[in-house]
Order: sequence, then C-alpha cells, then structure tokens
Amino acid sequence: MRRSEKGHLTNLVKVYYPNPNPPNPNPNPNPNPNPNPNPNPNPNPNPNPNPNPNPNPNPNPNSVVEEVQDLIEEAIKLWGMYSSKQITPVCIGLNRYS
Repeated sequence: MRRSEKGHLTNLVKVYYPNPNPPNPNPNPNPNPNPNPNPNPNPNPNPNPNPNPNPNPNPNPNSVVEEVQDLIEEAIKLWGMYSSKQITPVCIGLNRYS
C-alpha cells in the first residue's frame, strides 16, 4: 500500500473477481439431433371464428366510395376558389364553404 498525492491509501494490486458466467463444465455432448419441427401436426386453421357476423352489412358498398369521391371533388373545387387566400386543404376539410 502507498499513499496517493492527497494522502489516501491506495492498493497497487489489481483485484480479479471470478467470472459471473463461468462456462458450463459439463455441456450436453448429444443435443437432440431430431427436434420436432411441428409440435402440433393438426392445428385448427380457424381457431376463433366470428360467432356473430355483422347482421346489417352495408347493402350498397359503393355508396361510401361515392361519398368520398364527392368530398374530394368538393375539396378540389374549394381549393381552386380559395387558393388565392392561402387556404390549406386541411382548412377546407374542417370549414365547409357553400
């Protein structure tokens, strides 16, 4: 032991701690050469079918598409009308001008 410049005792000997994860002294010499690649040979292809399908499906699925197309056309028209006033497409979607 010696004293440092500040007067503290210092130890010049390095301390080696044991490895926290030592190697396994007895590894398995024969791992399983043929693991089962498919533990469940007959899985259920549909494990959770929907017990209650939608009782009122949309009778006209094209109506949603048409509504969206109408909204887009209206937004384009309004964008052209108000583009000189620096109205953004977001503003057009939030504020209905008629």
